[in-house]
Amino acid sequence: TGSTQWANAQPLIQRGRGRTVALGHNGNLVNATELREQLAAEGVTLGTTSDTELIAALIANDESPLEDAVAGAMARLDGAFSVVALSNGTLVGFRDRHGFRPLCLGRGEHGEWVLASETCALDLVGAELERELAPGELVLIDDDGVHSRQALAPAAHGSLCIFEFFYLARPDTRLAGVEVHGARVRMGER
Repeated sequence: TGSTQWANAQPLIQRGRGRTVALGHNGNLVNATELREQLAAEGVTLGTTSDTELIAALIANDESPLEDAVAGAMARLDGAFSVVALSNGTLVGFRDRHGFRPLCLGRGEHGEWVLASETCALDLVGAELERELAPGELVLIDDDGVHSRQALAPAAHGSLCIFEFFYLARPDTRLAGVEVHGARVRMGER
């Protein structure tokens, strides 16, 4: 969401009352206008038209510990999103409660943790897929390893966006355990 201008390019860096956050996201928020108004009422000045900045501002301006700030931001977001962020030496990843957008956790050949929206990105950096994040799940990765929390109750039914399979994802990725190329071939046979 937002206009095509350099200020909206990701990752976006947001400095706030609680912390500095570098953040990138895939998706769209349907309550972006409402969140923008709420942040303005809280005295937060935004410099872009991007919903990415809204997510970063919610986390950056919450003075709670990082995990609670992220969980609090997740509860305020409405729409489709998967997010990867970095703050104070902690790598953060989370998905919306419906699982509209994919996000996976991988492990590199030297034991380092990796977050990516598609499994093919793990292949490019020599990492192995550990698992996909569950809808509504929050993962924090720091010097102590991976900490996972079910920050939002998952929706009753998963809702991975069908466009991920047929338009957005690379053919060599796997989504919800299904190879994208194979799914495309099977659909073409129908």
